[in-house]
Amino acid sequence: MKKPPVEKKSWGTIVAEKERAKANTFSDEKRQRLMARGLRLIYGEAPHARTATPRRGH
Repeated sequence: MKKPPVEKKSWGTIVAEKERAKANTFSDEKRQRLMARGLRLIYGEAPHARTATPRRGH
């Protein structure tokens, strides 16, 4: 049987997923800040999101 295709993730997406997972253990205010940071990493708006590219039209 063929293996299903593996989704390739960019550096920014991997880091952002870790940030968001970490955020689930904090208080609401701190969690929201970390979640927002994770989303910025995914969409490439953070200055250190090296390989993440911003989505067009957002």
